[in-house]
Amino acid sequence: MARTPGRPASYNRTFSRDDLLDLATRAFAEKGFSDVSIRRLAAEAGVSDSLFIHHFGSKLKLWREAVDRMIELEFPQLIARLSRHDHSASPLVLLQDNFAEILRLAQQRPAIFRLLFNELDSGGERADYLKEKYLIPYVTIFDHTIAQCQAQGLIKPLSHSSLHALLLGAVNILIRPWILRQGKPADARQTAISIPVEDLLEIMFNGAINTVATTAAQNCER
Repeated sequence: MARTPGRPASYNRTFSRDDLLDLATRAFAEKGFSDVSIRRLAAEAGVSDSLFIHHFGSKLKLWREAVDRMIELEFPQLIARLSRHDHSASPLVLLQDNFAEILRLAQQRPAIFRLLFNELDSGGERADYLKEKYLIPYVTIFDHTIAQCQAQGLIKPLSHSSLHALLLGAVNILIRPWILRQGKPADARQTAISIPVEDLLEIMFNGAINTVATTAAQNCER
């Protein structure tokens, strides 16, 4: 059957509440809160504005539900991994494991971190919501693990902010690979960058200097 002229391609499809929430989640992650409108979301889905309002209420309520749907399964798991009481694992193993999980998550689900970075930059009520519900609980246990490593002499007495910057800088490149390229693609979801997580972890914890080659070069100079 031919589609009625002027209607969206998705008009004849029946959208469930979960479908509408998926659509909103992708839009918030890629465009940010201010550039998303319920009217445009409804038009894309081929439904009325009132159906969105009926299901989700205000745009802010829709945003909160979309954020929770995207993030709440991931960050509690990260916190649980750092908090586990496994006496066979040192705090350094837990820290390395958590770095690895964050980097893999950034590769596999970059939209989560794009949303976090965009909203935290904007400040205000939405940033406070993300900080209080997700970021602060994670950073608290993350810093505790760093302190344990330093107390046991497992890592250098660096500032915690330095380690945060190192990790978040790597995450930023993984989720926004166009930073290193000419221009930004029309669809960020189609952009991928090949950086092995193992390489990043090696540099973060052991440095990039080849100590064997450096020692040999220094011996030759003597």
